[in-house]
Order: sequence, then C-alpha cells, then structure tokens
Amino acid sequence: MEMKGLNKSDLARIADVSPQAVNGWFVRGDMGKISAMKIADKTGVSVDWLLHGGADLHELASHRAEKLQSWIQIHGYPEKEKEAFEKLISGD
Repeated sequence: MEMKGLNKSDLARIADVSPQAVNGWFVRGDMGKISAMKIADKTGVSVDWLLHGGADLHELASHRAEKLQSWIQIHGYPEKEKEAFEKLISGD
C-alpha cells in the first residue's frame, strides 16, 4: 500500500469489497485470489507478490535482477534468449 500510495479504502474500491473485508485481510494475513487479481491488475504488482510476498519478495527480485545484470555484463547475453533476459532484468 505504501509503495503505491494506497490506503485500505482504496483497496476496497479496487477489489470491489467492503472496507470490513479489507480489515479482515490484515487481521488474518491473507486475501482472496479474486481480490488479489483485481488489485494486481490495477496496481501493476503480481498476484503472487500480493498473496505470498511483501517487501521481502520485492527486495529479493530486485537483488536477483542486479545479480543477473552483473553476470550479463561479464558474459554477455545468450543470443537466443536476449529478449527474455532483458525482460527479467527490467522486471517485465
């Protein structure tokens, strides 16, 4: 929420659920897949990150992208997979 500048009311509107449902997510520590899909679509974060991740997963992905970029600087892109590697590094 902080990364995207959203509050609980925003999440409720995006997911088309009640504010009480959003409060329940925070109390239980989980949300439904359909709500996660709606929020992911609107905010550009992955469903997996919403359901299982959090800041730690985001930081891990960033760390992996940095390591991959360093490796490519040394070894170069595998020619057949260049586009896929570029997407991995950019996070697409």
